Amino acid sequence: MARATGSLQFPCVATAEITPEKVKDWAAVQKLLTIPNDALLLWGYIQVITAFDDSSTLTIDIGHGGDPNYFTAVPVNLKAAAVTALDAAAADGVQFPVTSEVQVSFAAAGADSAVGKAVIYIAYVRPNSAHGVG
Repeated sequence: MARATGSLQFPCVATAEITPEKVKDWAAVQKLLTIPNDALLLWGYIQVITAFDDSSTLTIDIGHGGDPNYFTAVPVNLKAAAVTALDAAAADGVQFPVTSEVQVSFAAAGADSAVGKAVIYIAYVRPNSAHGVG
């Protein structure tokens, strides 16, 4: 019986932290992560660890230059501590688009937040790259 061979794949997990100190302009699109454009996405989620204290509404869309809500079919509320899976259609073994920058955009109303913390996690592997790195 022939033995299957190939490179050993460990998932890479890209993370980005969102806090009021790191968001310079709530109205601007923010580039947070670079994912290799040959990456196969495995899973992703956003965890709001500390709810943001915006005086009205504050939501986030996660995507890339070609699709600003690629990972979030519905904007995620940053004013409630929770874990939200990223869109399964985007993070389920599909190849990441050539535009490899993960971007976020916010819909904010009211005074800017002074308190809050969220982390975005996106796991991926890279085909034909040992240990998931290139």
